[in-house]
Amino acid sequence: METRIVQKIKKIKPKSSYVYNLNIKKNHNYFINKTLLHNSANVIEDEAALIPDDLHSTVMRMLGGHKDNFLLKISNPWNRGHFFRSWHNPKYHNIFIDYKQAVEEGRFSQNFIDEMKNEAFFSILYDCKFPEADEIDSEGWRILLTDIVVENAFVDEAEFGDNKKLGIDVGRGGDYTTYVLRDDKSMKLLEKNQSNDLMEIVGRIIHYKNELELENNNIFVDDIGVGGGVSDRLEEQGYGITPVKVGEKALDEKYANKKAENYWHFKEWIDNGGKIIKNSDWMELTQVKYKENSSGKLQMEPKERLFRRGEHSPDIAEGGMLTFTQKIEPRVRFV
Repeated sequence: METRIVQKIKKIKPKSSYVYNLNIKKNHNYFINKTLLHNSANVIEDEAALIPDDLHSTVMRMLGGHKDNFLLKISNPWNRGHFFRSWHNPKYHNIFIDYKQAVEEGRFSQNFIDEMKNEAFFSILYDCKFPEADEIDSEGWRILLTDIVVENAFVDEAEFGDNKKLGIDVGRGGDYTTYVLRDDKSMKLLEKNQSNDLMEIVGRIIHYKNELELENNNIFVDDIGVGGGVSDRLEEQGYGITPVKVGEKALDEKYANKKAENYWHFKEWIDNGGKIIKNSDWMELTQVKYKENSSGKLQMEPKERLFRRGEHSPDIAEGGMLTFTQKIEPRVRFV
């Protein structure tokens, strides 16, 4: 085998996180997801659905320069991009292996599968089903809760028992401040307004704490931006709230942050029979999207992208989401 001598190594800032340059004498090679592209007649794309369409087009262009070649795509059906199109292209030979075959071969137990049915991405990782066209967008973001699921969760009334929680999403820049009550079975929007008076918000929280007889540390306040002023004032007055910074690290490492963790628990709560007092404002939940990030963690769609889609801030949904924060030791307690 001929020895190749590295002439230079240059650190670059690629436009895409998938592409790197390597210069070797008489060669110019590209690597995408650890796959050699240039000068390769055969290519294997691992987790092909996660390779963006524009980068995949580079692979196809390179393969077109060879007569005897093949392209092998291996992937879970994360989206409806080039991998989806190839799957339905009669020019490709398809091999389908889902959890049923894995159970039959003894690689998975049925008990394990039953447990994983409650986890994120089961239909993708185990059923191996492509998402429906109305469930996912061109960049792989999925709807957390469809309109049918939300509407089926509606009830006209409910009695709230023990373990009541109050979530307060503090509005900013014209957004609504929302107050959401939840117990183990039901959820209700108590109030929404566009007041910018932080002391008024503090007063409303104290009012609901007393009226609803909430236990210590069962009040979850959005602690980002102006919400931090509300949390600080309540603490100064000796109230034991749970300030929530949704961008902080999740307790479970499979989530990108607390926001993703809370929203997924919100979804599970509804899937397991949680009910919402009927109010059209709750249809905001159908705006919320998620996907797996490059680290394999579940993340929620950033608000900046949501705004670009023409949607408004889902303030009511955020208030409900806060009630799924796992309680921590309070910095102060009610006196």
